[in-house]
Amino acid sequence: MTADDRCAGGDAKACDDLAERVTDGAPDQEDLSHAIRLLAIACDQLHDPRGCGMYGEMMVTGLGMPEDDARGLALSDTACTGGYARSCKFLGTLYIEGVVKHDFVTDPRGAVYMRRACELGDAEACLYYGDFLDTGRGVAVDHDAARTYHDRACKLGDERACPQ
Repeated sequence: MTADDRCAGGDAKACDDLAERVTDGAPDQEDLSHAIRLLAIACDQLHDPRGCGMYGEMMVTGLGMPEDDARGLALSDTACTGGYARSCKFLGTLYIEGVVKHDFVTDPRGAVYMRRACELGDAEACLYYGDFLDTGRGVAVDHDAARTYHDRACKLGDERACPQ
């Protein structure tokens, strides 16, 4: 049974893994169209957070399809709420950088999403959230809390957060 068959049969992981494989490197439009079909199944039919997250990112960035910020952000939020840390970090970055409104002004929702990604075990998100706390970017300055998040990032494997 092929990965496409497993995906069509309701195996969300098969959909996600295959979509990731076909978009790895420099995919052509046929590969991207295939990935989009797989992720649509994973997200729209199987309600898989990882599939929704990848599908949402493709919509926001316009990878292989016309950009659709509203739907892409909504799918990414659904994925984050469903426990897919990468989507939380993706949204955190977009909001903290002001990319969502295209005004490049920090939106405090970025810090909320980044903290959520950290809580889901994303080491880099913990590092970034600690940096936000150190600088007051999207949150109030709190150096003690920043150190806690940097320590967590280090323990999760992000060596940039480890004391030198």
